[in-house]
Amino acid sequence: MELLQNLVQKYEDFINSPRGLGLCFAFDLVDKSHVADLIKKRFNYGLLYYPAGDKTLRFRLNTGFTSKDIEFL
Repeated sequence: MELLQNLVQKYEDFINSPRGLGLCFAFDLVDKSHVADLIKKRFNYGLLYYPAGDKTLRFRLNTGFTSKDIEFL
């Protein structure tokens, strides 16, 4: 959760409302018009994240992820 908090603080003009449970975490985009653009880019990085509502991105972690993978994400 600390890495997620740091990400939100770093990009507070763009994202907010971090939350997580189990192998999932999410945050909201300040400008919901960017959701579709970010979803299009997910496969370029081998990431699994999905829209969850009109302004939320939800990420699902893989149990095979290393600490380095999570830091990259």
